[in-house]
Amino acid sequence: MKSCIGKSAGGAELWVLELSDKPGQQEAESHFKYVGNMHGNEPSGRMLLPQFAEWVCANYKTNDDARRLVDKMHTHLLVTMNPDGFAARKRENGNNVDLNRNFPDPVELKGSAEKMKQPLPNAQPETIAMMKWTLDTPFVASANLHEGAIVANYPFDGYADHSERLTGKRHPAPDDAAFQYLAKLYAKKHSFMAKSQEFRDGITNGAQWYPVYGGMQDWNYLAGRCLAITLELSQSKWRPEGELQSLWQENREALLALPLAAGLGGIRGTVVSAADGSPLPATVMLDGIAWNTSARLPAGYFNRPAAPGSYTLHIVHPGYQPAGAAITVPEDGSGVVANFQLARAGDKNSSSIRV
Repeated sequence: MKSCIGKSAGGAELWVLELSDKPGQQEAESHFKYVGNMHGNEPSGRMLLPQFAEWVCANYKTNDDARRLVDKMHTHLLVTMNPDGFAARKRENGNNVDLNRNFPDPVELKGSAEKMKQPLPNAQPETIAMMKWTLDTPFVASANLHEGAIVANYPFDGYADHSERLTGKRHPAPDDAAFQYLAKLYAKKHSFMAKSQEFRDGITNGAQWYPVYGGMQDWNYLAGRCLAITLELSQSKWRPEGELQSLWQENREALLALPLAAGLGGIRGTVVSAADGSPLPATVMLDGIAWNTSARLPAGYFNRPAAPGSYTLHIVHPGYQPAGAAITVPEDGSGVVANFQLARAGDKNSSSIRV
């Protein structure tokens, strides 16, 4: 299914392709997005994402992972976020603004989640469209395709003191383990990213590499409640036509593995009222991780990406008894399904869970 999420500064429509057996429908399933061509002179997504869609559709009947991607989740492909920049063969958009410096920044706004949901005074049409799309869609994870290096970059991109210095120090996000897991997964599934001589295991913390403020990656995580990484996929920003199939083969397995791991490999389930089965927009928390997500209506579905390991999961909602469970996320990528029924506060029966 193809849909338009907005227009560029020059009036070009921003088209998204959705891969699902029920595109456009609200289901108790996870949503993942790939974003290409944010910088106009980094165009790999314009080739990789359509080819990825073609491969998934062509292999749906014969490949188990392609079938899981279509049947069990919704994967959204924004092939070009910056069509004007691409047409002009330049990094910035049609108004000469770097879109990856145009998002509300958690440091500048002192971490205010509500302020981060409001576009900046100089917000570009592409940025506004991306923000609205992200806030309106229950994305659990995202990846942004770039060129100029070969590495998987994960949050945080900047430092709390807004330093621009290249210190080489990491600034880990609360979900550092999950971010490193997803970044390493992509690097390992890539033909050679994990063998990098520059970046250990083919990954880097964003701030450790070089600080960025106003970027989309940190905004996704803190405002969109979406675990986002950035994929640098080529040293050359304009790969010759004869090398494009090699670029596809380098990334094919990784492009498939990442949404499956994020969308199905962590902890997912539903939260409903024990009294009448109505879905609840409850808060979902993991012990020791200062970042929460929520079950989303209309199904009360939640997805909490997590690296393999043991966790204590808590579900809370006003007017209801809390629920919790010890959860072990397996190494095989199958994830854990945990469905909660919350009893009302004061009820004799307690809240329950079915794993």
